Formats: sequence, structure tokens, C-alpha cells
Amino acid sequence: MADPTNNPLNICVLSADSPYNVGSADGFQTYIANLCDALKNEGHHVLVYAFSRKVKKVKQVKINQVEYWCLPDMGYSQFKKMVLLSKFLLDFRKIHAKYKIDVICGQGGYCWPLIFIKKPKRIATIHGGEPFWQTPTIEKFFRVIMGKIIYPRFDGIIFICHAIEQIAKKYYPKITRVPSQTIYPPIPAQNLTVKKCSGIEYSLIAAGRSAQIKNFASLIKGFEIAKQKWPNLSLSIFGPGQSKNDLGDYGKGFLPHVKLIEKISETDIVIVPSLNEVMPNIALEAMAQGKVCIIGQWETSSEIIQDSADGYIIKTPPNSTNISNSIKKALKDRNNWPEISKSAYIKITNKFSPEKIVHEMVEFIHRIRPV
Repeated sequence: MADPTNNPLNICVLSADSPYNVGSADGFQTYIANLCDALKNEGHHVLVYAFSRKVKKVKQVKINQVEYWCLPDMGYSQFKKMVLLSKFLLDFRKIHAKYKIDVICGQGGYCWPLIFIKKPKRIATIHGGEPFWQTPTIEKFFRVIMGKIIYPRFDGIIFICHAIEQIAKKYYPKITRVPSQTIYPPIPAQNLTVKKCSGIEYSLIAAGRSAQIKNFASLIKGFEIAKQKWPNLSLSIFGPGQSKNDLGDYGKGFLPHVKLIEKISETDIVIVPSLNEVMPNIALEAMAQGKVCIIGQWETSSEIIQDSADGYIIKTPPNSTNISNSIKKALKDRNNWPEISKSAYIKITNKFSPEKIVHEMVEFIHRIRPV
């Protein structure tokens, strides 16, 4: 009998933001792009139905064998996108007729239109421990509805890490009746770049949108404390929506994703000081190059880094003092960076390998959709 996981699938990804926004360094879009590339590379057919700031009217494009069905994004809020994705219901008959969809993967809170579709199989991917993030009341209310009413009606649920699975099942016990699996984000390994530690100048990079949860103000204060001991230390923060008032000279503005990857290859340390994260792409992508990485202490941290073994974890709370201590600890430990770099690289290639992730995902799809 043929292995069903070897048969190509037609997969539709329903999302808020499209990877067709070429150049974006947004972690969510990077996750979608990596997933689509991994599925495509394994022979599956992929359609992404999402918003794009590159189109002024509905447009269908094909790039690198991935189809994009793009809705125009007029600067809509995340909540408005949730509502406007109802257009998927109007387009679904045309989509299904053209692509013969086997399974639809809806991303987080944007998967709600799928409850009105009976075929094909519907999977929700839960990216965060919603409703715990600090969100506007109406959005928080919507997320609770997702967990209590909508997710339990799906054919399958994918969690992007074990911590989120535990949190979600604790707060939304009804979803335990739905077949589910933890499947990590696919992170393609880059060239391993092990830093030579003979120099006296060291650089740090952080990246993300200018938002309170990213904790850049504490990072800057902590960096300036560390710089008193290490005067040849530099910091660059990349991301959209930055201003001199927020980040001063440390803010370097937006970088396309490919350029950000290049910057990571040139730096010594990548730091993610956020108050909360799930699976921050910049940390995973830094480790995929064997970079020394410092992250905050979140529910998911132990699934990313083991402190002092393959990176460093900022003690909670991630205030300026604890951030400074983590930076100084990493620099003091610099003779061990080659071993830490290799351990980080091996973890990514073993745990987050795109081939491994796709195989797990396709096996899960066939578990809920017997062939």
C-alpha cells in the first residue's frame, strides 16, 4: 500500500497578512512564508488567501510555485481584517473549483470563516496564548469566542509549541475533543557562522515593531549599563514604526527580511527582550545561523533555549538591570560561543527542520482526513 503522506496535497492557507508583502520582516508573515516554501518544496500545492498592501484590488499572483489570492489592505486593523475575511466565504466556491482544496489551514483568530465550510477538512493553527495578551476589549472578547465556540468546531488544531497547547487547553477545555498536535514553525538552516572571539568590539541586534510589548526602552537602558563595562559594544534595533523619540540613534528603521538575515550574519548577539513572545522568528533565525541569542523568560522560552547551553535567558522581570546582566554574562562567556553556536544550530536543524515539520503536518492532515 502506498504511503499517503507521499501524495501531493492541495492546501489553502487562510491568513491576515500575505507573504506577498515582499520585504516584510514581520514574524507572522515569515512563519507563513516559511511554511508555504516548505510545503511547496515537498511537492504540495499551496494557495495563500490573505491581505496584501501591494495590491489595490483583488489580485491572484503566483511566485515560486506558491499561489497568492490577495485582498487589498488599506491599513486595516487586525480586528477589521478578521471581519473582512468573510469574503473568503464568497470566494470559496471559485477557489475550490480551481484548486480542488484538500485542507484549509486557518491562522489563529483569522480562521473563523471556516466554521461555515463543511468540506474540505479545516485546521486552525493557534499561534498565541490568546486571550492573555493585552488587547483591546473587543478583540479580547473575539478571541475568547474563538477559544470557547469556534476552535472546538474544527477538524483539527495545530499548536506552534507545547506551552501554547497547555495554556489553550487549560482555558478552552472544549478543544481537547478536537484532534490536535504541536508542530513547531519551520526554520530553514542558514550557513553556520561561528564568531571568532579575539576582538574587543561586539554588536547586538534586536528587531520588531515599535510596541510596548517589545520592551525596547528597557533594552536601551540595559545596553547603556552594559556599555559602561564594554565601551566598544554597539546596538541596532530594526523594525517598522520607529521614531527618534522612541529609540534615539539605536533605531535603524525597517529592513526587508532578506536584509535582516544578512545583518544577523554580521552581528555577534541577537537579543529579544520582549515582555512576552511565543516563537520569535528572529531568535530562531539567529540560531539557524549559529548566532548567540538572548531571549526573555516566557512560557515558551525553555522550548527555544537552554540557558548557557545554546543561548541565554533574561531573568524575569526583563527590566534594564536583568537585561544588562544577561548581556554582560554572554560577553563574559564569549570563549564558549563556538560551542553555544553549534548547539543552537543543531537544535534548529533537528527540532525546526522544514522537512521534519512538513512531514509531521502532512501526517496530521492524513490522520484527520483518512485516505
